[in-house]
Amino acid sequence: MKKTFNVGDFARRLLAEALIYDEETGALGNVSLVDLDSEQERFMATYDPATGKYVIEEAVVWEEDSEREEDSSYAMAVQAIEYASFKSPHEAAEELLRLAAEHSLMPGFMLVYEEEA
Repeated sequence: MKKTFNVGDFARRLLAEALIYDEETGALGNVSLVDLDSEQERFMATYDPATGKYVIEEAVVWEEDSEREEDSSYAMAVQAIEYASFKSPHEAAEELLRLAAEHSLMPGFMLVYEEEA
């Protein structure tokens, strides 16, 4: 029997898988939730290898327009406070999806390496 496609389940799984951590290479997946009206990163999520938790932070200070890279469509946070932490990427993804819906935010993704983070 063919299952019905569920866009919510699709989005949750994609968000959870984006929060990757590769111990061997130090690669970390970072998901941003962006406010397109203010052109600012609002929430950021990643895995914290030091604690073993998936952390969501809320931006409080953003880079100046003069500091923005030419190809960036939004200002990145330069200071944030911890909003919440989770034991699994699925729990973090659920909260990211809730925040995105509540605040009408769009996702962004960046792959960084521990020494860059």
